[in-house]
Amino acid sequence: VDLYRSLTPDVADGDVQVELKLKVAEIARTRLGNATLAKESYVKALELNGDDTRALVALEELYQEAKEYPALLDILKKRADAAENDADRKKILAKEARLSDETLHDAPAAAAVYEQILEIAEDEEAFSALERLYTSLERWDDLIALFERQLGTDVPPGK
Repeated sequence: VDLYRSLTPDVADGDVQVELKLKVAEIARTRLGNATLAKESYVKALELNGDDTRALVALEELYQEAKEYPALLDILKKRADAAENDADRKKILAKEARLSDETLHDAPAAAAVYEQILEIAEDEEAFSALERLYTSLERWDDLIALFERQLGTDVPPGK
């Protein structure tokens, strides 16, 4: 790890720097059991390549294990932005929505993410969660629009 860390500043190629950071993170995580160094190295890799899937997935796991929920939420947002297709994006957004709703108890943020899911495709979990969230937030116009969407009428609120 020390060798890789000492080499990184001398490497001009950004892709090689990312690989070195990822290698340090992997060794720190799997062989040394040093989650702090692993997170630090994965974050540095992301600073060089903001959509590196390996770093994003590893940080998601590390933050989940450590119950570092605000950091986990940030990583899930980055993963959703970097998702290669709508199906992957939808799965990641579902994790983000549940984290906001069930763990962070941030109903407005959860509702916003469930709305993003519905922009991708119809989703029964998102409909159900939004019904509950809109009711608790007393967002009656949004609740009516949600019911209309479920029924297939999709009339804009206030019309």
